[in-house]
Amino acid sequence: MSVRIKMTLDALNKRLDEKNMLVVQNEEGFLGKLQFRFNPPATEEEIKKLPFNIPSDYEDFLKICNGATLFDDPENGGGLQLLSVEEILEDYQYIDYPPDWFPIGYGYDGCGSL
Repeated sequence: MSVRIKMTLDALNKRLDEKNMLVVQNEEGFLGKLQFRFNPPATEEEIKKLPFNIPSDYEDFLKICNGATLFDDPENGGGLQLLSVEEILEDYQYIDYPPDWFPIGYGYDGCGSL
């Protein structure tokens, strides 16, 4: 298990309030509370369904949380959606990705695919 991934997620979780919200300053200097949601861990069986190899750090992330929503504004949406194994498989079957590419998430504020 990647110590770096676990430490990063643990540190983030410690900064969240009881509603999984974090005060964040945007580029104009305004402060807002954004929400973070983490899915339960993926199982080894779920990860083995992926038809391609994934980096070990990303596999460790999926074993800690099988996808997540990050920086979501409760009133305006946006943020980042990190896909679960099931969502990766669904996306992968409909989009013709170049070799060695696979989806891991989407930015809902105009960032596009990750």
